[in-house]
Amino acid sequence: MLMTACAGATPTQLARPTPEPMYTPYPTPTVIAIASPTPTLAPTTYVVQPGDTLASISAQYGITAEIICAFNALADCNIIHAGQELLIPPEGVTPTIPTPSPTTPQAPTATPTTQPPTPTPTLAAETAQVARVIDGDTIEVSIAGQVFPVRYIGMNTPETGQPCAGDATNYNSQLVMGKTVTLVKDVSETDQYDRLLRYVYVGDLFVNAELVRQGYANAFTYPPDVAFADLFVQLEAEARAAGRGCWAVPTPTPGATWNCVGNIYNCSDFSSCAEVMSYWNACPGDPSRLDGDNDGIPCEVLCQ
Repeated sequence: MLMTACAGATPTQLARPTPEPMYTPYPTPTVIAIASPTPTLAPTTYVVQPGDTLASISAQYGITAEIICAFNALADCNIIHAGQELLIPPEGVTPTIPTPSPTTPQAPTATPTTQPPTPTPTLAAETAQVARVIDGDTIEVSIAGQVFPVRYIGMNTPETGQPCAGDATNYNSQLVMGKTVTLVKDVSETDQYDRLLRYVYVGDLFVNAELVRQGYANAFTYPPDVAFADLFVQLEAEARAAGRGCWAVPTPTPGATWNCVGNIYNCSDFSSCAEVMSYWNACPGDPSRLDGDNDGIPCEVLCQ
């Protein structure tokens, strides 16, 4: 049955319900940009050709020779050989080139200059008592009760039977006979005759040198015992110039008459150095050529 609205009544208007959506929208996704990875470039392998140098190879690839050298850790950047494989770094890749640590140069060590030892009475010396004088350069000494022959070093006196030999022996006796001497070795211990080779001192007097200085001995070097060789040569020259000892000019033989024309005489024609010097002084220029070695001493077998 139809219902009739009451007079004067206001109808109630009903609100239309909001319809439900047909679907539920998804939230808008957040887009995250992912960076593309940088491609890794591999080095190029280069096989060295005959005649190649690092400079020529580096010019091909537009990089320096130092970079190629460092990239390959070459021991010597100047040495490569044909067939050798080198890695050429990609463009833009610069290897770290090690910088050598500076080294502080060491100051050079000076080499000491060693002077040869000069024998003196305080070096390798021993004390002895002179028991006998044999000649001008040889004596016998007693050491701790034992007798030894001693030959003086660096000089020589006339042998027995030669001119001036007696004078040299007598002068040697004056210097050393019966005295306490100091014997000093140079290098050699003995000579071929088992005589001790020594420099001989009486107190501060150097006997070897004194015999030469006074003209009774001449310098005579026996290597390796040469410590005083220069001194003896100098002393001999002084003795010769001064005419001392055996270098004194002999008195000419009284009444001797010499033929000074031409080469007439030999040294065997004279019986003594006095005769030789008598002729020598009477005939200037040595016409008989008695001084064969031109040392200023004629007939050295007689006048040494």
